[in-house]
Amino acid sequence: MIMACFFIRVFLKSTLNTTLQYSSVIIPVILQYSMLRICLSLNVLLD
Repeated sequence: MIMACFFIRVFLKSTLNTTLQYSSVIIPVILQYSMLRICLSLNVLLD
């Protein structure tokens, strides 16, 4: 269990470093995708 937690922490840390490098690209894309999904959901609800 402790080894699993340690592995997860190391994995998260390396993932976080990579994510920070790509965040300037990824975050706007995710935000736009989320907004698009929300707009589509609202359109369906309003219809």
